[in-house]
Amino acid sequence: MDIVQKFIKASLKEANRLEQYKKDQAYYRNLFIKSGAISEEDLAKYIISIEAAECGEPDWDLDLDYSGSAKFDSKITFNFRDRTTKALYKFVYNVSFTVGVDGWYSPGDYWDPPEGEEWLTGDIYNGEVEADILDVKVDGPSNGELEDHLADIIEDFANSGMLAQYINDNLEDITGYEVK
Repeated sequence: MDIVQKFIKASLKEANRLEQYKKDQAYYRNLFIKSGAISEEDLAKYIISIEAAECGEPDWDLDLDYSGSAKFDSKITFNFRDRTTKALYKFVYNVSFTVGVDGWYSPGDYWDPPEGEEWLTGDIYNGEVEADILDVKVDGPSNGELEDHLADIIEDFANSGMLAQYINDNLEDITGYEVK
């Protein structure tokens, strides 16, 4: 592969990455707009993103037919980057949610039954998500009043049901389990 082909390939890869970034930003923006948790002024001031940092093993509550629920404890980070100062405010939350589970079990041979299989249905029970702030990290000037304001926006966002929507939309990525 010559240098021109390598340059074209790298340029296309960068264009695809930028296109995905724009789609992600539009997705986060729409979630926050739907939540009613953020003002137009704050929406214009910050680039907002959400990322699932880690998710623990679930607490399974299954029936014999592998239907039931799984409770997950996860860490989700809300990022607010100030467009002007480039300061980054990261809010790490412990988030708990319970998801519907479905599956099958085939007894096979009476003496040696095969393993069953379970998957998430993608439905958060009652749309309930518990979120408690764990940590705030600031890359830039620290301002307690501003941090409290941004934490209030996140709390309103979570209470509006949009955090549950984010989790439903990204359940496989957050939990690592298949969703059917």
